Amino acid sequence: MTSTELFAVASFTLFSFADLRYRLVPAIELFFGAALILTLPEAPIHAGLILLAFAWGWLRCWPSSLALLLLFYPPTWVVLLTGFGVRHGMIGKADLLAVAGLACLFPWPALILAALGLEVWRRFWVRHKSGPVPALPGMLLGILVFFAGQVIHPRPLATPAQYPSAHSRIMSPCLAPGHSETPLLTPILAPSPVCRSGRAA
Repeated sequence: MTSTELFAVASFTLFSFADLRYRLVPAIELFFGAALILTLPEAPIHAGLILLAFAWGWLRCWPSSLALLLLFYPPTWVVLLTGFGVRHGMIGKADLLAVAGLACLFPWPALILAALGLEVWRRFWVRHKSGPVPALPGMLLGILVFFAGQVIHPRPLATPAQYPSAHSRIMSPCLAPGHSETPLLTPILAPSPVCRSGRAA
């Protein structure tokens, strides 16, 4: 676990307790701002696209066509889904800030697990509790499952700083020698070294 990821987990733990006790998440705006600042120097393209996805969910006047364009970048998927809920009054804006902050700091599979953790938490809350569902504990549950999976079965994942290069290899793949129209697609989950002479090194 890197220092950045440790910062995110520690922050989310505190936010989850606040969400459970007070139904409010103080300083969540600072968390998103800090996550954006930490990511911007290493991955400006990634940070910019996450910021666009966040702004689309926050500002209802922005056109839906922007979301369609951002769908070509997988790390924005969960942010766009949360933003859709915010635009239609189903999800609070604090949850959008939390998801966008996580999207800046974590690989996108962790965001999928955070969304699944939220759904598991929501089902538990509806069965055993009453009132609005505090979302952040569910997201924290998904993030902890992600780290547990990394400990049990370590697997190289693209960090946010690697997303632009990894994604560019998907959109503009190298060509195999002798097959001018056969692309060698490189998964974003485990990007291989830069292609040389048409072959993955």
